[in-house]
Amino acid sequence: ARRLLHTGAAYGAMLKMVEAQGGKMPDPDSLKPAPFVHTFLAHKNGKIKTIENTHISKIARLAGAPIDADSGILLHKHCGDQVKKGEPIMQIFAHSKTKLAYAIKALRDLDGIVIV
Repeated sequence: ARRLLHTGAAYGAMLKMVEAQGGKMPDPDSLKPAPFVHTFLAHKNGKIKTIENTHISKIARLAGAPIDADSGILLHKHCGDQVKKGEPIMQIFAHSKTKLAYAIKALRDLDGIVIV
């Protein structure tokens, strides 16, 4: 699986699936992030044990993704990464303060990132 990600084969397969369903992928290099941003920082030193994909997906949807192509989440760290207190783990991007507030509340309520 790592080889597929690193070689770009997984991205190519995803493009084919999107096109087969009549969709069109935006050029990632042309996207500018949505104007409202929240940076989630590590609350302690340690190693990221878990990032719950279902929680991240819900947070991204609350922020406006995929309807707003430039809304969603940018992960700076991944499972197994070492972090220092105060270091950015991820950012949430949204088109409105309201959507961002919903996403931040879900981030806090779901607590889907575990640092040990």
